[in-house]
Amino acid sequence: GTEAVYRLHDGCWFAGGVAGRQSDVVLAAWQIKSTTSSLDQRLHLVAGKLVNNSVTWGTPNNVNETTANIALATNGISRGILMYTLGSAVRIRTVYVPTTGTGTSIIKGNVVDVQTNSSEGSLCYLGETGGQSYFVVAYKSTSGSGNESYLKIIRHEGDSTNPTLGAQVKVEGATTNAHTTTHLIPISRNKFIVQVGQETSNTTMNVCTTSGYGIRVGPAYTSQQLGSAT
Repeated sequence: GTEAVYRLHDGCWFAGGVAGRQSDVVLAAWQIKSTTSSLDQRLHLVAGKLVNNSVTWGTPNNVNETTANIALATNGISRGILMYTLGSAVRIRTVYVPTTGTGTSIIKGNVVDVQTNSSEGSLCYLGETGGQSYFVVAYKSTSGSGNESYLKIIRHEGDSTNPTLGAQVKVEGATTNAHTTTHLIPISRNKFIVQVGQETSNTTMNVCTTSGYGIRVGPAYTSQQLGSAT
């Protein structure tokens, strides 16, 4: 459109096929570059409808917050999660694109705090169980001296309720150095990899397995142990 992009953060895909949900839609999360200081770098969402070989974009949806560490994830059908850091906490909310109107409007759920005194979030989709969608979120603590990384399971139960969060699980074995980044790599419904960057430039990776809201974090491996020099 006519607004300049400050930074493009993430996108996700909705295949649809569910009553009340738009099919073949992409959702993008980005920040505007505005000449108005009160609007500059505000988080926006925009939905685009794929028809044949072209995308028709809807009107940008102003989340009206200056945020960081923005990510989107979807179950690939109808349910999505938006994650971002705002103030001193990582936060999430459900998102979807309804069939009403032009098919490019966006419905956002309530804001749910993942954890106070946290930042640098990462998000990924795991799979379905019993009609519910499971995601996992990773973040680092900003309180205390360690700035260590933690995980929580997210259960998306539908549009009428907020996402349910599991207990906080620490990423063990990543040494005591302060963490700078977290990154999640999904493998299956019950397994994923968490990658943690540290101020010493080391990176450690742990294979994690899930059961309900529980997470078992496997031993940490460095890039050197896995055969990579960097």
